[in-house]
Amino acid sequence: PADPRQAAIFAWLERVVHIVDIPFVSRPPGYNSQEVNRLKDPSVPLAEKVRMVRTLAEASEQAWEAILAMDAAKLGKALSDTMAAWEAMLPYTTDPYRGKDAAKSEELRAFVAR
Repeated sequence: PADPRQAAIFAWLERVVHIVDIPFVSRPPGYNSQEVNRLKDPSVPLAEKVRMVRTLAEASEQAWEAILAMDAAKLGKALSDTMAAWEAMLPYTTDPYRGKDAAKSEELRAFVAR
C-alpha cells in the first residue's frame, strides 16, 4: 500500500496472525450450521437476540480497534470474544460435532484452546 500506516498494519498482521490447519475434518457429513439458530428461535426473547448481536458487534469493533493499534493481546481477546458470540448465536458454527461425537468435540476444543 502507498499509505505507510496501512503498510505497517499489514506487516504487523502478517507477523502476529497465524493461520493453522485444523488436523481433522472440520465439517462432518450432514453438517448444518443452522441446526441451532438462536436468532431465529421464537422461544428466545428479542432482548436476548439483541444482546447476542450487540456482543458480536462489540467484539468485532474491538478487533478492528486492536488491529489499528497493532495490539496483539487485544486482538486475540477480541477474536476469542467474536467466537464466543458466534457460539451463543449459532453453536454449530464453532463446534460441528456438538451433541454428536463427544470425543471429536473435545478434541476440537482442546486444539482451539492451545
